[in-house]
Amino acid sequence: ADKKPTSGPKAPHLLDQLLRTFSDYPLINASRVADGDKPVCFERAILGTSANSFPHMALLHQMMRNIVGYAPPPPLPPRPRALFISRNHKSVIRGRKIANEADVVAKVNATLLELTGDPLQYVQMETLKYKEQVALAMRTNIMISPHGGGVANCIWMAKGSVMVEFVAPVGKTLLNMYHSMCGKSGVKHISFLADPDPADANAQLSNPRLFSNMVVPPAKIAEYVGKAVEHFNAARAKQKKSPKAAADDSAG
Repeated sequence: ADKKPTSGPKAPHLLDQLLRTFSDYPLINASRVADGDKPVCFERAILGTSANSFPHMALLHQMMRNIVGYAPPPPLPPRPRALFISRNHKSVIRGRKIANEADVVAKVNATLLELTGDPLQYVQMETLKYKEQVALAMRTNIMISPHGGGVANCIWMAKGSVMVEFVAPVGKTLLNMYHSMCGKSGVKHISFLADPDPADANAQLSNPRLFSNMVVPPAKIAEYVGKAVEHFNAARAKQKKSPKAAADDSAG
């Protein structure tokens, strides 16, 4: 059973307790030792990025160099590269799967072809090595994903990129979780509520907020893909108009 707190300040305390239970390493809240905008350096550390206000771009760029060999991500291209992250892999047991995923992916692909001329890329991150996941996210400009760990890949995206996130109505508060993380990484975060999956109506879910699946109205996701393309085009135009601003964005 999933005993994760559903809301409020208990979640950070639970994470702290879990880390202290399963690790002998000292835990340091980087937000409390930050010196302005200067990066904090350790000889050896396991770094986790959370949705807080810590200025993490310098650390992320170093992580990119360590993982894929270069940083920052490529600048925004003339047309956005769009990626759909699926939670429908057989290994996913915690819900938030899309009951009508085939129809949704087809609609998103058709919308992108109409608006940009380029097709959608579909991925189940479980099938990729971590280095491949990071490299893929760094090349992506519009990322579309149900709520979950896939949304955290926004940290690898180029500034001016867009994240489209969605979840079943019972999980509406989850949409706030990655908003700050995306924003601090220079990524526009937009989100919407999908419809509940009728198959869950009589299901005995220990945590409906996390375990509920969803039905995504194709017209709804097409609307938000259109918004994502608009945001991308605006960011691209701004960078093209001001090369110095684009360079500053890339430098983080």
